[in-house]
Amino acid sequence: MKALASLLPFVLVVVLFFVLTLPVRRQRRRMQALIDQLKVGDEVMMQSGQYGRVHDLADQEIVIEIAPGVRTRWAKGAVATVVNSPMSAQSAEPTQDSAEGSSEQTTGPDSKVSA
Repeated sequence: MKALASLLPFVLVVVLFFVLTLPVRRQRRRMQALIDQLKVGDEVMMQSGQYGRVHDLADQEIVIEIAPGVRTRWAKGAVATVVNSPMSAQSAEPTQDSAEGSSEQTTGPDSKVSA
């Protein structure tokens, strides 16, 4: 029983180590996957809150265009998220079938009320 009690602090330290480090590892893997999937044309948000469209990619750097003709160079690790990419924007557009199936009511002088 004393041997088990003496191992308890060690077991707790090991459990706490994994509980604290696993979420960080998952986040790091997610961010690396996001950076690996970046492509020219993606709209990104940097960690500073700056938005821009990916203009050029290098090994460790990314060039984003924040306004027409205004390009800035960043470290790839500064990318916080991909806001939208040209491919995801096309797939996010509603199809005509889903638009016809909606039962929105609109009112106004030239609108018809549908139920």
